[in-house]
Amino acid sequence: MQKQLTIFIAMIVAAAAVTASVSAVLISSQDAVDLDDKMPAFTSSSELTQFLDSAKGGNNYWNSSQGMWMSLGGSEDQSYSSRSPDYSKTNVRTEGVDEIDTIKTNGEYIFSSTWDSVRIIKAYPPSELSIVSFINSSDIVSILNLTELGPKDSDQYLSLSISGLYLASGKLVVIASVAVYRNYNWGDGGVIAYNTSTPGVAAYTSSYVAWTPDMQKTVALIFNIDDPSHPSYETYYAVTGYPITSRLQDGFLYSISDSYVWKSEVGTYQLPAVTVSDGTSEVDLKDIHYDPEVDDPSYFLNIMAIDLASGSVKTKSIIGGWSSIIYKSQDSLYLTFEKWNWQSMPVMRMSDAETEPLVTTTIYKIGVDGLSMHISARGDFNGVLLNQFALDEKDGYLRLAANNGDWNNRLNAVYVLDSDLAMIGSIENLAANESIQAARFVGDTLYLVTFRQIDPLFVIDLSVPTEPKVLGELTMPGFSSYLHPVDADHVLGIGREGSRVKISLYDVSDPTNPKEVSNYLTEEGPYASSPAQWDYKAVLFSAEKNLLVIPITIYNYDSVNYTPFNGFFVFDVSVDSGISLRGTVSHDNSYYYYNDGGRSLYIGEYLYTMTDQNVKVSALSDLSELASMELPSSNGYYYTYGTRGMDALAE
Repeated sequence: MQKQLTIFIAMIVAAAAVTASVSAVLISSQDAVDLDDKMPAFTSSSELTQFLDSAKGGNNYWNSSQGMWMSLGGSEDQSYSSRSPDYSKTNVRTEGVDEIDTIKTNGEYIFSSTWDSVRIIKAYPPSELSIVSFINSSDIVSILNLTELGPKDSDQYLSLSISGLYLASGKLVVIASVAVYRNYNWGDGGVIAYNTSTPGVAAYTSSYVAWTPDMQKTVALIFNIDDPSHPSYETYYAVTGYPITSRLQDGFLYSISDSYVWKSEVGTYQLPAVTVSDGTSEVDLKDIHYDPEVDDPSYFLNIMAIDLASGSVKTKSIIGGWSSIIYKSQDSLYLTFEKWNWQSMPVMRMSDAETEPLVTTTIYKIGVDGLSMHISARGDFNGVLLNQFALDEKDGYLRLAANNGDWNNRLNAVYVLDSDLAMIGSIENLAANESIQAARFVGDTLYLVTFRQIDPLFVIDLSVPTEPKVLGELTMPGFSSYLHPVDADHVLGIGREGSRVKISLYDVSDPTNPKEVSNYLTEEGPYASSPAQWDYKAVLFSAEKNLLVIPITIYNYDSVNYTPFNGFFVFDVSVDSGISLRGTVSHDNSYYYYNDGGRSLYIGEYLYTMTDQNVKVSALSDLSELASMELPSSNGYYYTYGTRGMDALAE
């Protein structure tokens, strides 16, 4: 029987009492000497104001008198079991550094999030497949309405969207984007009538909300799941800004958000703030750093580090532009910011002799050890990064692959930077007029895929940091957009060839002569696509089980019918036998024509495949269906108002 999460006001009050002391552990002191010359911190409010007011470029800070208007349309409210066997985990960039995802498991339960709810599912054994509890956005809004984040008057409303989940030591961490809005109606009496033949009766009502950047928060909510059928709220942490990404390592959560540089009506700049339960503190000026070379300091990048065991929090902010790729190694956090030189665009150049790069990227290196965070280096390179797989730290060196040409002359490069982010080695002018599609660092080797009409796979040796070199190259039809190591001598590629999804197994035992030893192509004719081509968390791979599972949608058209396949392809992948299709798991009852967001995992010898609409359990041995369950669907995108949570609890 499905059970709605029960939240008592007394529990919230008790939680506030228990965590009242937590607000006192907001720590903003530095634990290490920061990089004062290239990334200084502010010493006073006047220094911050002077820097932002005299920025070299056009300062795009927000003014509170401007606000932001957004149409809402109509007037309507829119403990772990000892029985559990081995189970899969989220496919992540760095081993030991967990990443946010919409699905997590502890080997007995599956925790699944949509934008507006968390579903807790009894998954193992399959005979007990059932939803045991929900945490709805309305439940969370009801909690937050009673906190510092709640609306300050009756005209304000709290909206919330869930980004994803973490599991940590019997705790469920829910990451969400939260904002406060003020409602305004336009027209006489708040009603605008369109296309109505009855005077005084509105066929359509239009409502607008006003928003300012200080009202936007990234929130981490902690729930105790010792009894998953009755998850209980414990506390929350919030930092100013939109959620960009997050990481969980050794019990420490690192939440990263972007917030606008915003100037209030009285002429002061709004500083980012951190809230823990019932206490809010602005980030200390000595923990707000800036790059003197930034032309357009329009954003705060806010890093909130949380010790989930003690509740202690530290923050670090950097004033710069909009952040792009963020990469977490074992010991460091790398933040990248693209800087576009619009005068270098071909249409803007005064002459062909101008050689300024179209775009450069600045990297900030932050040493991370638990709550300790210090900016240890800053560097630049020409070009842009594809994703976080194009960055890798090893033995103190940062290696990266970048697109660094322009629209008329596409070029690629591999750079090696030392611990101070000074460039010490490079390969430039690589694969002219092609673009990087995939990168994967394995030890001292970089596997790099570029593409224009064919797919070159480069094997690049990085064992001598000052002298990176291309050892081998393989050219074949199509391209791989995701690479995954199988063992020391084999790499798996997921991509496409024409209209078909392509899976490739590369033998790189001889780096001077890489080979494609096996591949699989979806059937010829209909168009096929997989989220695994761009969303690596949609990939389930186990070398021990010779298992690869990815969601795939195939669009089948004929003169009469449209019969798409929407589901998962299950492959056997072996370095001895190559790639073969074990079978498919259909989710055609999904109302989505495109299986974006599909996830799979295994618990013991059972495969669980999930979309937003249903979950199926199959035997890994022969993919026979053992259990299935329809899932309550999301209500569609709308803003969740503060009163809805209490109404939902009363239902």
